[in-house]
Amino acid sequence: MHDRSTDRAEIGVFGGSGFYSLLDDVREIKVDTPYGPPSDSFFLAAVAGRSLADTLEARKLTWKAYAEGLPRAGWTGPSRGRYAKKHVPFLYFRRVLDRPARLKRVVPLTQLARDRAAGHLPNFALVVPDLCHDMHDCSVATGDAWLKRFLPPLLKLPGTAVFVVFDESDTADPGVPALALGPLVRARSYSTSKLSHYGLLRTIEEGFGLPLLGQSARATPVTGIWSLPPRELKEGSAPRP
Repeated sequence: MHDRSTDRAEIGVFGGSGFYSLLDDVREIKVDTPYGPPSDSFFLAAVAGRSLADTLEARKLTWKAYAEGLPRAGWTGPSRGRYAKKHVPFLYFRRVLDRPARLKRVVPLTQLARDRAAGHLPNFALVVPDLCHDMHDCSVATGDAWLKRFLPPLLKLPGTAVFVVFDESDTADPGVPALALGPLVRARSYSTSKLSHYGLLRTIEEGFGLPLLGQSARATPVTGIWSLPPRELKEGSAPRP
């Protein structure tokens, strides 16, 4: 997505459990993946470390989390219907919870279409499907059908990179599907590097020119798929808006 007011590209991520350890000091929570441990078997209290909310705002960039089934903006209850707070990472950062203006940036997914129509999409958007559409409680076919309806309007927005990512595997294979879509991505391209969720975080950070949080400083960003001319890319880095 392209933001005319800032002349910076925008990035959207569709995710699951969330960026629980996207902290300045990952020792604050004892996990070894950027999304924390499996979300169904672990409870995380609010943590005090920095998140993308801090680093984006420091660069005068905007962010929002769009959560399907969230009853209202800033609601911090644990669950309602097919909505689960455990999949909305920003609600676990004290620097979001303690600031009403930030908390109001966690909104129901229905707000996304209105923001898009009004030209008010944020620079960074995190979209969290509900427990059915994320394929946790419903079939893969159900989730695929939802994506088929939901994604096309976003993929037409200029200057857009959309990542569709799963947070964890339910098999012995630790790998998870990850797609990069939109005008910023070359058609039929793929990355040959070994990647991780930390690498996705670093890709987002480098794309916006943000400082690297936690373990992303040691991760490999997504490269080799971007549609920007070579002169606009640094070797080994993601595209910059």
